Amino acid sequence: MGDSQIKLLTPAGALLRSWSEPNDGHTGSFWSPLGLTLLPSGDLLVADTYNGRVVRIIGAVTLCYDFNSSGLVDVNDIQAVAQRWYDPGLYDARYDVIPDGVIDVVDVMTVAAAWNLGCA
Repeated sequence: MGDSQIKLLTPAGALLRSWSEPNDGHTGSFWSPLGLTLLPSGDLLVADTYNGRVVRIIGAVTLCYDFNSSGLVDVNDIQAVAQRWYDPGLYDARYDVIPDGVIDVVDVMTVAAAWNLGCA
């Protein structure tokens, strides 16, 4: 068994960031990271099976729902998601912020929860 890395890639496959150990106070390298979950906070949970633990990579990604690039999450961003609600003809993965293949109330509420937040 060798040391493993968690890699964050762009949709085109370019490397954005990588981690070889958690940054949540746990020590030691990842050996067999199998399960990953991205939380709405932008933190990443990693099931590190060989070490028998679930650890968190804090701030793995910055989530921003400012779809119209106004500088803040506002009513226009919420409406951009809501207008695609359960309409397969308007499906766009950018607005499926909880990526489950359908744009629904959970996506709308996730964007609404970021009301008035700016994006770094």
